[in-house]
Amino acid sequence: MPHHREWKYWNTKPEEVTLPEPDLTRKELVRLIATSTQPLNLTGVNLAGIDLSHLDLSKCKLIYADLTRANLGGTNLEGADLTGACLMDCQMDSANLKGANLQSADLCYTDLLEASLEDANLEGANLSQADLTATHIGGANLEGANLEGAHLSKARGIEKANLKSCIVDFDRDGYTVFWDGTTEKHPAY
Repeated sequence: MPHHREWKYWNTKPEEVTLPEPDLTRKELVRLIATSTQPLNLTGVNLAGIDLSHLDLSKCKLIYADLTRANLGGTNLEGADLTGACLMDCQMDSANLKGANLQSADLCYTDLLEASLEDANLEGANLSQADLTATHIGGANLEGANLEGAHLSKARGIEKANLKSCIVDFDRDGYTVFWDGTTEKHPAY
């Protein structure tokens, strides 16, 4: 199983997180998008709590960005690099994340209802308690991702997704339960 970096708010309930002031407002970001001739590089930027719905952030670099509780509903993030980004408790319903890199990203408690994660890289991502209802995940790489408590009803293309070593549950005896039904004793036990 791949080694994961520490997730920013690991095992923290969304209502327990106090958001810092964002680095940019929606208006400032819209202006940057309008004047840029190349995809934006927003590596490490804090956009927590901002309404980014229906913006075109395709191919944007949001590596290690903080998007906690941001509204990304209907946002185009096709081909975006969100490696290690914190997307905890985001509204991402109907977002386009086709081909996006979300490796080691934290998407716990995130609403991805009817979003497109087709061909996205979610290796080692935290999707615990995420709502993936009717989400298109065909061709997505979820190797080593944490799907504990995630809602996958009506997820489309699941048979074409890479679910190798995907965590779906932790039991009381210290075992990790993987997608294929195999178990592994957690090193802390």
